[in-house]
Amino acid sequence: MKAVNYLIRRQVKNFIKDILHHPSKLLLYIFFIAFLVFVFIDTVKSPAKQRDFKDMRLLQGIFLVLLLFLGTQNALSSLKKGSAIFSMPDVNFLFVSPVSPKAVLFYGLLKQMAGILLSFVFMAFYSGTLLDTFPITLGGVALLIIFMALFIFSVQVFSLLTYSFVHGSQKRTAAARALIYTALGLNVLVFIIIFCRNGRTAAAIYPAISSPYLEYIPLAGWFQGAVFAFIAGQMARAAAFTAVIAVFLIISIILFVKTDVDYYEDVLETAQVRFEAAEAAKDRRAYTGRRNVNEKGKVRTGRTGIGKGCGANTFFYKHICEARRRSRFVFADTTTAVMLTVNLISYFIILNVSAGFTSDGAMLVSAGISIYILFFMNGLGDWTRELAKPYIYLVPEPPFKKLIWASMTTIIKPALDGVVIFAVMCAAARANPLTGLFCALLYASCGFLFTAGNVLAQRLFGSMSNRGVIMLLYIFMLIIIMAPGAALSLAVRDAFPQLQVIVRGLPAVGWNVAVSCLVFYFCRNLLSFFSDIS
Repeated sequence: MKAVNYLIRRQVKNFIKDILHHPSKLLLYIFFIAFLVFVFIDTVKSPAKQRDFKDMRLLQGIFLVLLLFLGTQNALSSLKKGSAIFSMPDVNFLFVSPVSPKAVLFYGLLKQMAGILLSFVFMAFYSGTLLDTFPITLGGVALLIIFMALFIFSVQVFSLLTYSFVHGSQKRTAAARALIYTALGLNVLVFIIIFCRNGRTAAAIYPAISSPYLEYIPLAGWFQGAVFAFIAGQMARAAAFTAVIAVFLIISIILFVKTDVDYYEDVLETAQVRFEAAEAAKDRRAYTGRRNVNEKGKVRTGRTGIGKGCGANTFFYKHICEARRRSRFVFADTTTAVMLTVNLISYFIILNVSAGFTSDGAMLVSAGISIYILFFMNGLGDWTRELAKPYIYLVPEPPFKKLIWASMTTIIKPALDGVVIFAVMCAAARANPLTGLFCALLYASCGFLFTAGNVLAQRLFGSMSNRGVIMLLYIFMLIIIMAPGAALSLAVRDAFPQLQVIVRGLPAVGWNVAVSCLVFYFCRNLLSFFSDIS
């Protein structure tokens, strides 16, 4: 264990040295910590006020939906490629040292857990909103964050175990995927049954989303039952759910330790492939990648070749070709359907559960939720994926042209999604068409701004990783950029309350577009061959 302890100490020291050698990062970290401390102090010292709290069952349902979404995404992703808990430095230092394989494994699990906890720190900024909206204490908010991080860790451990059994077999992989969807479907089925049994009204939503039957469905239900039992002071019930979770986690780890050693070879291969791809990008070399030799099955091919483009705009047509392979409608894909579904559900809940909301008001809130989700999805766009390859730096074209064309599909997709989503929403809600147009414009402009934010983050931080503290710094940067436009729209709303929503919101839309264009212009040399690539 001395080698493991030494490696942990060295990683911490190197992390601190890296921050000290990058003043911009250091200032942003200091700002982040100061702001986090301010939020906690302000929350603790704020005087108690008589407020009309929302029903606690609403928070219970939101927490369960969030767990199901995150858990399903993690589990399905792990079935495809496994959960690599080791990096190449871990491999180079630990796997060749005289350290027990079990110690190495638990080091990887603990490191994974620490990373997950750190990545959920940003949720502390929602503590004020939760305390003002629901009858919950600061300790309850801390429990929500801790149990959510523990849930993701448990899902990843179970995914490691599942992957070790199904890897290399299409039938077992399909069975595991069906099991994941079955667990998700059970939650939906229980909700529908209870909702229909209680009259299918707005009042029936609360007992449906907080049903005790949902708490018996693994794995999200157990965590929901445990955390809200703790918050309610039901210690016996909380202890029972916690014991079930602990037993599940212990059994999963024990079974994983006893699995076939071939799995560790897969883990090493995943770590090596990622490391070689990163090194190739840094050295401006081409990296073709390699297919796992254990993978089986046919590869579906469609129309091959880019077919169009000359110079820098070839990147745009390349992204169109890749999008056509994901969906025959190119820009309208699964993401569009998911966002439309989320909007329709959120609109129904807002309009029927929250009193005082008109159709237009509910659409505006739904647009805000969509923009919030878009922020997390924007980091998975074509532009971000293109930076992982060295070719974009080697193309003999002006850097500004490469930057524009490589980002084009990432900018266009939110605009087209906004048109589709809010046209359907406007028709379903029978809302003012101008309100729907404003929602589409705001959604498109925020998509443009998020892409520009990624460009700026690449310039400031180097390789941008939307995880943990770096993600928080990225959020702060976007808030600062968006604040003037939001302030302008609020000022227009206060000065001219009789104006249409679209007129009052145009300053925010215009600001987002203008500042995004400026960011692209000032970062125009980002893709120069001689720029710093990290």
